[in-house]
Amino acid sequence: MNDAALFIDSVGWAHVMLSSLHLPHNGLSSSFEVLKEVLHEELPVELKAKSDDIISKSIAFLATAPTEVPSNIRKNNSLATVAHAYLDALLIADRSAAMGIIDDQVSATCKVITQIVEMPFHPLEMPLS
Repeated sequence: MNDAALFIDSVGWAHVMLSSLHLPHNGLSSSFEVLKEVLHEELPVELKAKSDDIISKSIAFLATAPTEVPSNIRKNNSLATVAHAYLDALLIADRSAAMGIIDDQVSATCKVITQIVEMPFHPLEMPLS
């Protein structure tokens, strides 16, 4: 990864973090515009073009950058609601709630497994009475 790509990736991270704090979406772009002007005035000639390019690319990236990290938990997953509740509890450092969510799921799963084990699999295993 080159310097520009690494910088733009960091800009994306900063954008997500600032968005999560409910700061204005254009704040970072505006700051980069000011930085671009200052660097253009202060940098030696040989660095101006490179800094202008990287900052311009960063500003362009921010126009379409996501404001939150995409989730790997798919909405069609039957446990998506449980997974999100568990992660939310962890993110607010509520270990007790997180463990409660896991305990509830383990208990529910054990009930299903018990029902499956107790089911007759063949007609011959059914009681004859």
